[in-house]
Amino acid sequence: MRIETINKRKQSRRFYSGGFRKAVNALFISVILNFVFLGTLQYRYMHMPKIDFYTTDGITMPVKLTPLSAPNMSSTPLLPEEVAQASAPSVVLDNL
Repeated sequence: MRIETINKRKQSRRFYSGGFRKAVNALFISVILNFVFLGTLQYRYMHMPKIDFYTTDGITMPVKLTPLSAPNMSSTPLLPEEVAQASAPSVVLDNL
């Protein structure tokens, strides 16, 4: 073989090995970034703020609701009387 062909083979081997190293490094960085993004998503999902719930009928001001751990078994209503009256239907259709 001539010197030129040997040099061409050496250069092509360097090209392929260098390209392979670049591809492996890019893949490694991509995997690391995916783990960082997944960790961030999991952290944000696990540490979400508590949601506030409100009730309104569109006319009265919204009233903030407090969640209960059990159903209301007492005889006292949970909402103030004016809110309960405002949310009651004003027209009853019995003839349907």
